[in-house]
Amino acid sequence: MSICNGRKVTDEFDNRRLQRVAHPPYSTDPSPCDFWVFGMLKQKMKDCEFSGVEEIMNAMQEI
Repeated sequence: MSICNGRKVTDEFDNRRLQRVAHPPYSTDPSPCDFWVFGMLKQKMKDCEFSGVEEIMNAMQEI
């Protein structure tokens, strides 16, 4: 089924003269944030209480 749908989409792109951009199915360049930033923020903000989103954002920027 997906082959049929894929062919329909490809044909529609061709009919509309749209350019397809090649890209890898999975990112080969993971974000550094995935490895250390979020964990560090979580650890430093643990047990903190905030009154709103703006206060959270300010604390994150200070860290």
